[in-house]
Amino acid sequence: MADLDKSVEELRSRGVTIFAEPFVVDPIGQRLAMIKDNSGNVIELAQAVAA
Repeated sequence: MADLDKSVEELRSRGVTIFAEPFVVDPIGQRLAMIKDNSGNVIELAQAVAA
């Protein structure tokens, strides 16, 4: 995902539930965010952290 923050804001503006705001997981070099779909399923969004 090219811009996680922009994607999260777009999803929020469309009424998507943000389950976890973007956060960094250093051991895997990723920024993650989690959303819930309309059935309550959790979906992980990921963006590589620049080295």
